[in-house]
Amino acid sequence: MLTATRRTRERILLYGGPGVGKSRSWLTIAARAQKSGSDIKFYCLDTDQAIDRMIDEGFGELKNVEVKSVFEWPEYESGLKEFLSRVRPEDWLITDMVDMAWEAVQAYFTDEVFNKDIGQYFLEARKAMTAKDKKLNTFDGWRDWSVINKLYLSWINKLVFRSPCHVLCTAKAEPINSDTDNEELKKVYGPYGARPKGQKHLGHNFHTVLFLQKVKHDDYRFTAVKDRERKAAEGEKLTDFVLQYLVPKAKWKL
Repeated sequence: MLTATRRTRERILLYGGPGVGKSRSWLTIAARAQKSGSDIKFYCLDTDQAIDRMIDEGFGELKNVEVKSVFEWPEYESGLKEFLSRVRPEDWLITDMVDMAWEAVQAYFTDEVFNKDIGQYFLEARKAMTAKDKKLNTFDGWRDWSVINKLYLSWINKLVFRSPCHVLCTAKAEPINSDTDNEELKKVYGPYGARPKGQKHLGHNFHTVLFLQKVKHDDYRFTAVKDRERKAAEGEKLTDFVLQYLVPKAKWKL
């Protein structure tokens, strides 16, 4: 039976480009758990309606996954609240494409404060720029960003730190930006050429941050950008997340 052998719960972030196996990795955990006879359940906040399709097409046997689609910020909050009221310590709480939460909270803020769609807001701000403007800075540093960050941090803290179960999130990757990314981000993610998309401190919240890549057809790899007190992984094969990470690195038992 698939079982954790450590007292602490997993806090895993998987990031990378499209089609590198981020969602498939946690679905593999669910499949292994069900096959082993475990009663572990997986509660997924799905931000891009990908998971139902993946289950229908490739994991149709799964009976231990519950999916809730979230798009607007209030749905992120209510969906998390509902799942937190039901999860048990051995369960998994998944947010598939957690970077979308950062975009959702900004859209919610512009709608609530300015009564405008975020796209319209940014368009008007861009049109108002003068030739002297160096860059687009549409949110006020203190009045706006501080509120946006507080809304976001309240949610991410509940998801990662106050959840009693295992947590796994996926995120897209984006290139390191020499102009906007601070030195800490460049130092941590620079060697890999890309960081998790979304709020810039996203990776700080997790014990394990794995960068997933597709090297060539049917050749998937993972590298540990951060993995507290565990053996480093660099460019290792990824075909089964349970057999290649949870068992050898995290010491889970089957």
